[in-house]
Amino acid sequence: MCVVVPFASMRPTHDVSVIETPENLEISLPLAGIGSRFLAYLVDLAWQSVAVVAAIAVVVVRLPSTWPPFEKNSDGTYSFPWLAIALLDVIVFGVNFFYFAAFEALWRGQTPGKRACHLRVIGDGGQALGGRGALVRNLVRTVDFLPVFYVVGVVTIFLGRRGKRLGDYAAGTMVVQEQAPSHFGATRAPGAGLSEDEATLIGEFLARRASLDPGARAELARQLADRLAQRQAAPPPADAETFVEGVARDGLR
Repeated sequence: MCVVVPFASMRPTHDVSVIETPENLEISLPLAGIGSRFLAYLVDLAWQSVAVVAAIAVVVVRLPSTWPPFEKNSDGTYSFPWLAIALLDVIVFGVNFFYFAAFEALWRGQTPGKRACHLRVIGDGGQALGGRGALVRNLVRTVDFLPVFYVVGVVTIFLGRRGKRLGDYAAGTMVVQEQAPSHFGATRAPGAGLSEDEATLIGEFLARRASLDPGARAELARQLADRLAQRQAAPPPADAETFVEGVARDGLR
């Protein structure tokens, strides 16, 4: 679980992103702060370290003749087994790059660190992150890391819009803060657990859905359902509109 510390809530001044849906409904999304993103990165770094150590162990077992990474010759010079070094370079690069890209693509914008800290990468329009976006934003991660430890990325987050690093600009993404799952008792008034904005959005959708284009109606229902399901740490519902109706009737569980 991500530990909350005082600087975890540090954010640039633009700490909320307001997204207007095709149906002229506004959804406010809290942007992730520098502190929470840093904590998420530390969690991911720990998992990456475990993966690298495990990969090195495999190299040692499979290529015992190339370990240790240097050997002292009889004349006092050292020789390096370049095959082992090349393999280790590939492993480190692969773990560093594909860890983020693969998790964000498969976990809808989250890595283990982001999930622990309730963060998620989404598109600028509020849509779920796709494979292409995950790939692009992590290709640019190397530039954000320069000159050391994400100095370029941190400066860009503070100076730019929506708390974006260069990778987010390139991929058209942003990192938002999700609310931690809330637990409610068995007896609740209708709509219990919903914020005022959420209740308004759901009410407007249910009131206007009959007049909406079928495609727009389905997409808006899916966006609302995904957002509400995320608050419960639940998978996206199969029937988005029925799920939204249930939340309007019973509130968040």
